[in-house]
Amino acid sequence: AAAATRCPGGQPAPGPPATTAASLGSKPQLEELYWMSGYQHHLNPEALNLTPEDAVEALIGAPHHHHHHHQGYEPFRPQPFGGEELPPADRFSDDQLVSMSVRELNRQLRGFSKEEVIRLKQKRRTLKNRGYAQSCRYKRVQQRHILENEKCQLQSQVEQLKQEVTRLAKERDLYKEKYEKLAGRGFPREPSPSAAPKPAADFFM
Repeated sequence: AAAATRCPGGQPAPGPPATTAASLGSKPQLEELYWMSGYQHHLNPEALNLTPEDAVEALIGAPHHHHHHHQGYEPFRPQPFGGEELPPADRFSDDQLVSMSVRELNRQLRGFSKEEVIRLKQKRRTLKNRGYAQSCRYKRVQQRHILENEKCQLQSQVEQLKQEVTRLAKERDLYKEKYEKLAGRGFPREPSPSAAPKPAADFFM
């Protein structure tokens, strides 16, 4: 079983090629390794007859491919609002400062001095307080108009009720007068107790 298998012609069967200097010299050159390092995720180093040291050297020798591979994973950093040449006080309009959230404002102010950040935040607070004051004044004026309208409506209702009371009083007096006329015309008054007739005994005395 250990003997080499021979072919019918008496020649030994071809076996795996022995490792020789010629086969070692057939490795890819260093430039080819650099070129192939861009395709390291598609190629197998064993299929290229590479040693681990050759593969590491090929990967180190191609930094641009490595950078390109990881470039898409860098976090997104938006550009500062309004351009780099403007100071923070000139970057944002008053409406933008008032409507912008604190988190967004802090993100936009990264990299600026503490004094500029404090100055801009004070301006934002002043604008917000001014807006609150205007809103309160508007609400007070609106509430005053509402109360004045309600007052006018109530005064109008009071006048209508007064007129109704006057009309009902006149109607009451009219019915009272009619009643007195009817009572004096068809219904004689009953005699008072003082006008009662004397007893018969007094009559004969």
